[in-house]
Amino acid sequence: MSYDSIPEAMKDVDVGWIDLDAENSLNNRFAMPNKFFSYLNNGVPVLVNQCTDMEEFIQTYKCGHVVKKLQATAQDYFQALLHLHSNRSKTQEMSLNSRKVMESHFSWRHMEKKLFTVYDQLAKDL
Repeated sequence: MSYDSIPEAMKDVDVGWIDLDAENSLNNRFAMPNKFFSYLNNGVPVLVNQCTDMEEFIQTYKCGHVVKKLQATAQDYFQALLHLHSNRSKTQEMSLNSRKVMESHFSWRHMEKKLFTVYDQLAKDL
């Protein structure tokens, strides 16, 4: 799928689901995959298993739900989806928070400033 078609594909998505093997892989336990940010950028709250960095991000910005298991089962996700479905106003709030955090902190406009600061500091250290 092309990058430009992602917003159209996600316009009717209620929740983005990311399940990583966090029990047997340190990389996955601390990973923040591109799909995580694709969901958030399109105002889609995320449902994840207990991966450290994604969990911290979700708790900080209130933009998703974490199943508190390193290896969540289908039943765990089913229960989480039932919870989210029965709390539609909370899910809507998470959706708004998802887009808001991307606009306010993680858009390319903001990342560009951060990168220039890093590059300036590196240039001074030469």
